[in-house]
Amino acid sequence: MDAWLKSHAAKNKGKKIEDDDMLLTLSIKAIKENLNALKELGIKILPGKLRVTGLIPGFFLKRKLKNLIAFKFGRVALSGHANSAKSEMIKISEDFRNLVKDVGTDMKANDYLYRNGFG
Repeated sequence: MDAWLKSHAAKNKGKKIEDDDMLLTLSIKAIKENLNALKELGIKILPGKLRVTGLIPGFFLKRKLKNLIAFKFGRVALSGHANSAKSEMIKISEDFRNLVKDVGTDMKANDYLYRNGFG
């Protein structure tokens, strides 16, 4: 369960990414950074299909996510539940950043998103 929670925290807590191409691109980069950081820490990525996300090229993920968030179901699935519990998601985000603060993995996209209020 611990690995699953950390893997889930590795996904970005999106704001209106469907309207911002740069934010979507940065979010995808940040998710990949997060997954790499967990791997570096020896934390298993769960569920298994989330492991595959780290292997899929960013441009392909971007196209798939744009198609998904074009529909209400996709927006709710990706961020609706997180937006309903903002204070909890902020705490999880802070805990995750603390967990990965000393990794060697490049975290530039994460740092940018965090500094600009998206992490």
